Amino acid sequence: MTAAAPAILIVDDDPHVREALTDFLTDEGFRVRDAANGAEALERLQSDSELPALMIVDLAMPVMDGYAFLNWKAEQVAFAELPVVILSANIEADDLPGNATYLRKPIDGPALMRTIRHVLEEPIKH
Repeated sequence: MTAAAPAILIVDDDPHVREALTDFLTDEGFRVRDAANGAEALERLQSDSELPALMIVDLAMPVMDGYAFLNWKAEQVAFAELPVVILSANIEADDLPGNATYLRKPIDGPALMRTIRHVLEEPIKH
């Protein structure tokens, strides 16, 4: 029996980005869920029966932006160690919350896959 494919939660306000990432990651063998902003992602994390193996988070979003969402996540024992890849068009390394991994938009598929594989292979620090 093979293990279930890892789940990824995409948090981005642009429906085209969510759709493109969902199609790409599904083709790569991942199970994908999405949220249009940090508030939706927060609700999804609290209500879904399974935590994602990784989250891909944009920073500039309405309702609850990526910074607020990541700050909330960092304070939650159940979610603090979930790996995150920040995917944003406008970001400086000094602006990154915590010890985040990031990629700039526009999205480069091979770079995204290398980053996801690298992040998923890192052991969670306790």
